[in-house]
Amino acid sequence: MTWVSLYGLIAGALLLAVGCWSVGYKVGYQAGEDAWLAEEQDANRVFPVDPLGNGGSLDVGGRPDDGASDGVASGPDDEDDGPITPAVPVAGQGSGILSPRGEIDRDPRQDGFNYLELATLSRAQTESALVFLNSEGVSAIAVPVVESGRGSANNPARYRLVSIEVAIPGEQFRAMRTQRLDHERLIQRLGKEWQRERDGASDFAQPLWKRYP
Repeated sequence: MTWVSLYGLIAGALLLAVGCWSVGYKVGYQAGEDAWLAEEQDANRVFPVDPLGNGGSLDVGGRPDDGASDGVASGPDDEDDGPITPAVPVAGQGSGILSPRGEIDRDPRQDGFNYLELATLSRAQTESALVFLNSEGVSAIAVPVVESGRGSANNPARYRLVSIEVAIPGEQFRAMRTQRLDHERLIQRLGKEWQRERDGASDFAQPLWKRYP
């Protein structure tokens, strides 16, 4: 073998080695580039917003992330719908109900009991009747009457006078007839006295038992 042939063989081997390295480099580089692109795309992927409003996004399986409960939507913040009128008067806020000592916090009547309603009067007459009845040993209150219709706002306040001295349970209304009649007679007698002595606007001649509420 001549030196020219030996050099040619060595050069060919070098070229082959360089070629193999070049091909291997390109294959490895391409694989690395593909992997990098895949990571970038995954990192920048935008997940759809959770339609249940759980405050996070949904993964591919459609389940809420961030520890949200499955299928439970968090409600919106409570909105202020304005003041709420209580169904039962709250102590300290006033009820509009009058007693011989002035306005009281709440209605003292008990549900399911019957009370004797005496008359509907103006504010001044109501206050006079309450004081008179109290002086005669009869406890009473006056409940404001809600009036409706045109011009009602211009009408003076009126109150329904109610005796709370005797309370008749609903299931004993018939059985306590004697007590009812005795109290009616007492109220009618006092009504005549109030009318005669205090210029009362009513003699309580036709009191009526009403169940509360």
